[in-house]
Amino acid sequence: VTYKSQIIKAAAFELADTGRFLPALSIQGEGADDVRFFDPPCPDALFASASGAIEDAIQFAMSIVDREESTLPALVQ
Repeated sequence: VTYKSQIIKAAAFELADTGRFLPALSIQGEGADDVRFFDPPCPDALFASASGAIEDAIQFAMSIVDREESTLPALVQ
């Protein structure tokens, strides 16, 4: 997903046969080599579906970009 010139990548990983998923998230400026990785906002919170974990991670990433909008050049260095 591209949001405000930032590339957001999200994934979900199932915790060993639990049927519960933990999201993973990265944000990268378009055309930049550096990638920032983020822990989920609530690392103890697990999701019932991979799609739910991914959707939540993307929303979290968008909120990070919105909060850091004034420092976006730092994201793409």
